[in-house]
Amino acid sequence: MPTLIDCGEFRLGPTKQVIFPGTSYSGFVAPVSLPSRIERHNGHLFAVAVSALVSFTLMRPAKSTRDDYLVGSELRENDFTTLGLQFPVLTAGPGAHECRLSVQTLENYSHSLSNVTSLLYNLPYEDYLRVIRAVRLAQLAHNNKRDDFSLAYYLLVSAIETAAQKAVRRKVVAESIHKKTLGGQLRRTIQRLKPS
Repeated sequence: MPTLIDCGEFRLGPTKQVIFPGTSYSGFVAPVSLPSRIERHNGHLFAVAVSALVSFTLMRPAKSTRDDYLVGSELRENDFTTLGLQFPVLTAGPGAHECRLSVQTLENYSHSLSNVTSLLYNLPYEDYLRVIRAVRLAQLAHNNKRDDFSLAYYLLVSAIETAAQKAVRRKVVAESIHKKTLGGQLRRTIQRLKPS
């Protein structure tokens, strides 16, 4: 993303490409400005949640560091290289990806990310946990789809099931299954055979 995305609670900085000399790989790093209420010690967990939201909203793989080594500090050139090495992307040769987005697409992505973030902040805590679990599973599905498509598929189904637990009542599902099963068919057959 060539521009800064402001989501109110946090900002996602412009993406910087880190080119690794002598290889066909590059790293792409977008710094996240954390809210002041987030502690430095566990700030990387907030960045993991932001990467999950980005992946879910943009329907693309997005990753974050799993440690708080660079949380809360201004990134230097060497830091960008360190972060880029953790998640290299093939940028030349067979299987390489190059993605150029139009200004309109970038604005749509920014607007969508801001909307999803504000919706999450307004949810009750239990619903928030359920949604963020589904979002994280969807992110893992996006991150794994090139290497293991069936795993990505199962993760995506798990994300849908997580959301469906709240959306679909258990009683409705049980009644629906009973109507479609052998017991339901048997009961309907007996009722048809009863003399009127």
